[in-house]
Amino acid sequence: MKRFTEFDFGLTWIMEFFHQDWSDYADSATAAVQHQLVDEIDPQQVVSMRREAQLLLDKLPSDTIEILWRTGSSAENFFRSRPCATADSGSEWMATIIRICDSWISGRDVPQLGGADAEDGHDLKEEVLAEIQVAEYLDAEVRSALADCVRHCTPDLGLRILLKMVALHCQGPVLSSEQYARFERIGSALHYGQFVVEAVDFQVTND
Repeated sequence: MKRFTEFDFGLTWIMEFFHQDWSDYADSATAAVQHQLVDEIDPQQVVSMRREAQLLLDKLPSDTIEILWRTGSSAENFFRSRPCATADSGSEWMATIIRICDSWISGRDVPQLGGADAEDGHDLKEEVLAEIQVAEYLDAEVRSALADCVRHCTPDLGLRILLKMVALHCQGPVLSSEQYARFERIGSALHYGQFVVEAVDFQVTND
């Protein structure tokens, strides 16, 4: 059973486009998302992104969403508390993403998520939480936000945001070969494509 893509998906997929230079190719954060939702995009990408934005909006406080967004992307000064802020709050930004997705979905025959694409990993909650607990290369505030995401949203989303953080913000190799192997096992249970966990293989130490 496979997901619709071998690559990242959902909310963590759109985080990729909010790198340090994202404002060079888009006039606004809204436009940056809209630019990626071309007519040819797989509808499952839009549906999964909308679903996860709704989960964060419904289940987590705005401050927690802001921590997850800032550390799951490379966008600096994104929210109101920073100079040159783009969005008023984490909750407002999730609501904006939902509106963009709804606009794209409107008038299209878009299927619901099913099969592997609906796998949330709730039976893997304790395993994902354990990986967050030992991720001492991340600030305690970030680990707490990730744990809240796992408990109140889905272990799948929490794990993918953790992988983003490892890929983007860790200085030097931080993963043991055993930790990486555990990521691979959990990713396989979640039916991830080849390139989801592989995105952090450069962070494995030579132990």
